[in-house]
Amino acid sequence: MLAHQCLQNAFVDCLGPDFDIHSILVVDLLHEFELGVWKSLFTHLIRILHVATPGGRLVTELDER
Repeated sequence: MLAHQCLQNAFVDCLGPDFDIHSILVVDLLHEFELGVWKSLFTHLIRILHVATPGGRLVTELDER
């Protein structure tokens, strides 16, 4: 038996052998945190951005993005 066998699947057949399937997988952070915990953390981070610069410029920049 070969030590390094090359396995192919539907992704390799459709997207080509140079395509890295792991590069498109994204971690869904909302499944790692309860929604209430995420909301509290995000609110706290927005407050930090607001006081970090005069007039809350960083909050405005975040909004634009």
